[in-house]
Parts: sequence; structure tokens; C-alpha cells
Amino acid sequence: MEPKTVSSAGFNLGLLQKIAVVLMGGLLLGGMWRLRGDNGFGSFWGMLPCALVFWLFLLSIFGYRKKMSYDLLPWAVLSIPFTINGWMPLMPLLRGLIEAPGPEGPVNEPFSYFSAILLIFTMGFCWMVFLGFFLGLLFSPKRYKALDFLLIAGVYLAVMLAMKGSLAHVIMRVAAPQSWDVFARGMLEKGVTDSPFVFYMKNIFNEGAQKQFIGGRTYFNGIAVIGNALGALAVIAALLLKYKDKLAARVMACICSIVGCSFLGAALLNALLCGGFRGPQFDPRAVFPDWLMNNYWGFCEYATGLFIGLGVTAFLVFQKKQFLNAHIVTTEDLPPSAKNRHWCYAYHLFVTAAFMLSASVIRPVATRIRDGSGGAVSELTVQLIVAALLALFFIPGFWNTIIKKELGRPFAPDLRRFAIAAAPLMLAVFSFADLFIGWPFWEAPTVFPLQIQVGGSCLLVLLGYHLLVSTRVLRLE
Repeated sequence: MEPKTVSSAGFNLGLLQKIAVVLMGGLLLGGMWRLRGDNGFGSFWGMLPCALVFWLFLLSIFGYRKKMSYDLLPWAVLSIPFTINGWMPLMPLLRGLIEAPGPEGPVNEPFSYFSAILLIFTMGFCWMVFLGFFLGLLFSPKRYKALDFLLIAGVYLAVMLAMKGSLAHVIMRVAAPQSWDVFARGMLEKGVTDSPFVFYMKNIFNEGAQKQFIGGRTYFNGIAVIGNALGALAVIAALLLKYKDKLAARVMACICSIVGCSFLGAALLNALLCGGFRGPQFDPRAVFPDWLMNNYWGFCEYATGLFIGLGVTAFLVFQKKQFLNAHIVTTEDLPPSAKNRHWCYAYHLFVTAAFMLSASVIRPVATRIRDGSGGAVSELTVQLIVAALLALFFIPGFWNTIIKKELGRPFAPDLRRFAIAAAPLMLAVFSFADLFIGWPFWEAPTVFPLQIQVGGSCLLVLLGYHLLVSTRVLRLE
């Protein structure tokens, strides 16, 4: 394949350029996290656009690497939403209270600040387990095969499931005994004499069963994040013990810790904006303006993505040059799928196009059109229409690139140049969908300040990309 010019981005940036790139990472993920959040694109499917745009951003800065290819990109994108947890029951714990529904309204039970810090950090630590794993591989000198990826995923799932049925309950009772006690009392009030552990094991595949009891949601979520975190630690241990890959293990541990600290920062903001710490003595509306208080959860969501984006990008950008410059490849090897053109075509049509690109766009757009029409337009109808339009683009485009030109990849540019062009484009698509599709944002004045912040963040990132490309820090040629 033809040689590619390696730009200075990510490798030899000046201090001001590094700061600009870090700010871009924070603003980009902050805006995208808010788009996935409350009244946003939602849950796993909302996390998919976040993952897509953030990975494209990271690859636009660090993309010339031996092990990253178009074949691997969809799985790297899936790596972020694959391990997400429910966070609504745990974030408010930093107020020092368990908020739970009761028969006569919400019930607030005292909760240890230390336990809250532990659970919220643990929740963040295991939120993006495989982002840390893939970034570790991106910079590691070790070569990994498909079987290794399956083994690592198997280690994570096996340990995570085993711990949810055993050690996680012991850790939960020691680290957050109030959660155990509140849940046990909540069950007794409704005539259930099982211990929280016994009830969990009886309903391990029916998590909705806990919603009828005070404290159940907090306990179940706590067990989930502890189990996931132990699975993450098992992956780090496998990298160290089986693969002898200290660099990948270090990067993964640092990325997971950064995400954990970011969740703590957002939880602190949430505690300040929704009533302070343990009790109503602090009235946030007496301090903060209404435009902030009317949307405080949205601003907390934005802060979560902002802190993660800043932390992860800063961790990478401010590494030593030996770390950043190692294992750069300026010529592109054909990925394994390219050995058979028709298999390569089918793989990228269904995995890259139908899953990674289309699925991340179709559901948010369809959801917004359905909500904007008041349910008059079926979400499935919109999904089929959008899918058909995307198919008209991808089917002939991939055929021309993979079959006719035999490039061995779905798009003509190499992955790094594709990411430089696609990251701002996809960010603009999702921002436009949030602001204009289904409803014009100015018709909801209570969320206007938050939408301005999200839209402004996206515009600043687009401006940053324009400046990086125009000054040839990022090169498209």
C-alpha cells in the first residue's frame, strides 16, 4: 500500500496544541454524553454514538498504529457501551442519603459518604472497561489475535458473573452496610424474609423484582458495579500474568481509574445541585440560578462526559514521546478480511455500516421524530426509511471500494484520515439531530441554556478540527 505521511498530532505537539486537543476531547465527550442522557438518545443505544465519536476523535489524533484497522474499529466502538451500568441509583448517594420510593412517597435513609465514594468510583471504574483495554492494545508492542480477544472477553464475563453470585455481596455488606440493611428492612415491610443475598440469587435474571422494595435498586446496582469492576481487574491480571503486557495493563488501569474519578466529580456536582449533603439545610436555589437548577441533572451528565474526555485525552497527550512514538506504522497492511474480497464486502456492510455507523444514527433520529410527532409516526417506520437511505449509500460505495478497486477497506482513505474527516462529521450529525430533528430546541425554553452549552461545545470542537487541519497539524492528504 502507498505510504502515508504521519502528522505531528498526538506525537510532537506543542504545549498549546496539547491543551487544545485535551479541551476538544472534553467538550466533544461532554456534549455527546449529554445527548445520550436524560431525554436524550438513551442507555446502550445512546452510548453507541458517544463511543463512535470519541473513538473517531482518538484515532484522528493517534490513529497510525500497527494493530488498529477498519476491521477492529466496530468492536472498539462496541467496547464502550458493552460494560455500561445503571447509574441513577448510585450518583445521589454522595449526598449521604439513599433515595428510595416508599408507600407514601420518597424515603431518605442515611448513607455513609465513604461507601458512596467507593461505589461511585467503582461504577466509573468499570463503565468503560474495554475502552481501557483497546487503548492499551493500541500502544502496546504485543500482537493479539482474534482468539486472544475472545479469551479476554471470556475472562471478563466469567469473573463478572461469578462475583455477582458470590464475593460481590460480601464486599457490598462490608463497604456499604446501609444498603444491605435498608434493602432487608424494605423486604420485611412487604413480608419477604429472604436476606438480600438470597433474594438476589432467586432473581438474578429478573432484576425488575427489586423495584418493589425500598433500597432494592441501590443494592442490585451496587452488586452489578462491584461484579463488573472485579471482571475488569481480572482482565488487567490476565494482561499481566498471561500476556506479560505491562504497558497495556497500565494503560487500562489508568483509563478505568480516570473514568472512576470523573464519575465522582460529576456526583459531587449532582450533590451540590440537588440539595447539598445529607439534609435540606442547604437550598441550592438560593445560590444557583433557575436556568441551572431547572436542568441540573443535564449539566451533571454533561460534566461526566467532560471530565472523562479531558482525563483520557490528557493522559494520552501528555505521555512521554517514547510512548507516543512507539509502534507507529506509516504503511497500511491489508486486514485479514481483505484476503477474500466478497467476505470483506459482507463484513464491512453488516458490521461497519449496518452496526457501527447506521445503528448509532438510526435509533436516535427515529426516536426524535417519533417524540416530535407525539407518537403519530411509528419509530419502526422511521428506522426502516433511514436504514433504506443509508443502504443506498453503503451498498454501492463499499462495492466500488472493496470489490472493484480491491483496496481491502470500506472507504478509500486509510483509517487515520477517515477518522479526521468522520469525527467532526458524525459529531455534527448527532448535534443537529438533538437540536432540530423532532422538535426545534427553542420551543423548550427551560432546557435552552443546556442546549446552547451542548451546541456550543460541538461548534468549538468543529472549529478545533478546522484549525488543526488548516494548520496541517492534522493532514487529510
